[in-house]
Amino acid sequence: MLPLYGGDIQPKSRPIINWTLIGICAAVLLFELAIGSLDREIFFYKFGLRPVEITGGNTINFLRSGTAIYDISSPISAWLTLFTSIFIHGDWLHFAGNMLFLWAFGNYVEVRFGHLRYLFFFLAAGVAGAWLQVATNTDSQMPIIGASGAIAGVLGLYLFLLPRNRINTAIIFIGFWFFLQFAGAVGSLGPSVQGENVAYWAHIGGFALGIAVGIVYKSVSRRKAPENKGAHYWRGRRL
Repeated sequence: MLPLYGGDIQPKSRPIINWTLIGICAAVLLFELAIGSLDREIFFYKFGLRPVEITGGNTINFLRSGTAIYDISSPISAWLTLFTSIFIHGDWLHFAGNMLFLWAFGNYVEVRFGHLRYLFFFLAAGVAGAWLQVATNTDSQMPIIGASGAIAGVLGLYLFLLPRNRINTAIIFIGFWFFLQFAGAVGSLGPSVQGENVAYWAHIGGFALGIAVGIVYKSVSRRKAPENKGAHYWRGRRL
């Protein structure tokens, strides 16, 4: 069971940023499917995040496959791929799984958090996740792609934006999801899983940022809440 909307969302407020993010990811995927498998792999290298280019400043311009050599030089700065990589997905399954989570939780978070703040937070969570993934494998030349880190941040923040009638299934679901990501992240550090292609640490990094932002947001919200000093109470009820 996935909670698609919280109980206190106002119908006049629409998650236009979240819908736009989903639309961009869908457009990029359709482009990938249209260009064929070889060009798609080259596209991943050009616009995905390659850790070695961030940590070592080494630019990779060519990819050798057998006797063939392909130009994979990126037309943008390696630092910009921290953002472009968020909107790239490897296949339909990768895209569908991420977008389901983004739609189910992101709609609610945007309406509660605010449109522009949500956009900046989404991108920041994606970058935070990417940085942690890079830190665990600094010499990797394999491109990191996908919105998983950003969406993990949305999940973390969601926990702090739930209405008073909290959805227990959501808390259990997110808790179980985080356990799986943490187990996978720890397991990915072993020497026997060098071929692992799931960026577990990106999930952990994004989720951690979501938790941190949620804590700060709740703290600031409490301080700004009106104290209602003039309210009178009788037998526990406000008059």
